[in-house]
Amino acid sequence: MQIDLDSIGEGGNPHEKFVDSIRDVETRRKYRSYLRQFLADIPENVYGTVSEGVEKSEEGQARQFVMVAKKDPDLAYEVIAKYVKLHKKKRVEKGEMNPNTLPNLIKPIHALLDSNGIAIHWKSLYKMYPRPTRTDDRGYTRMEIQTMMEISHDLTDKVILTVFSSAGFRVEAWEYLSWKDITFFRNEDGTFRGAALLIYWGDQRCDSQLANFP
Repeated sequence: MQIDLDSIGEGGNPHEKFVDSIRDVETRRKYRSYLRQFLADIPENVYGTVSEGVEKSEEGQARQFVMVAKKDPDLAYEVIAKYVKLHKKKRVEKGEMNPNTLPNLIKPIHALLDSNGIAIHWKSLYKMYPRPTRTDDRGYTRMEIQTMMEISHDLTDKVILTVFSSAGFRVEAWEYLSWKDITFFRNEDGTFRGAALLIYWGDQRCDSQLANFP
């Protein structure tokens, strides 16, 4: 198999590159939603610098913004900076958005440009973020887990509670779990020493999990 030199430089679908760069299903869904919101808020005259009119589809608008960023990275930077300031002033300062949420709106934009090889001075953009606040989220205490186990009469519920409280993976991971995802470790005398649960089978994350077990 040889590389087709004629195809080099043709590029590809910018939105497809963006989607392919995100492995986690739930993260991909959120990123697409946030990116769609950003693309829709871009003024038409910005898109007009590379084409006539604005595409209606998510894929088309992503392609147009990537074209803008390639042609004029400074303009793309200013658009993103304006987007950050807009949400900071109109939503965060009014208490409509948690300061910790704003960076999540920008991550999909970063992923879109990064997956298409476009460099933006992100460090200066990050300095525009509002000061993060401490979250009240915490893990369940042992007493709380015991209470939930006591009122759960179904074995499946008990398994979900214990696995979730110790593993902390996303809800969608349950859809892919099967018995083959459990690896047991035994002592030399055949007794069980422990076990590992592979959350993302066939993904690099599985290799990193296995590396933590003897």
